[in-house]
Amino acid sequence: MSWSKLLGDKGKFIGMHGFGASGPAEKLYEHFGITSKAVVEAVKSQL
Repeated sequence: MSWSKLLGDKGKFIGMHGFGASGPAEKLYEHFGITSKAVVEAVKSQL
């Protein structure tokens, strides 16, 4: 399942790029860049 088909060339993906990681959600979100800052930056880059 790839998001690139839906996002297109200019779309931004925020999420895990692999599976199998375990740990506290807060640590995993930070590790994979799933943060409110990343969402804001991605949205701003699309404007």
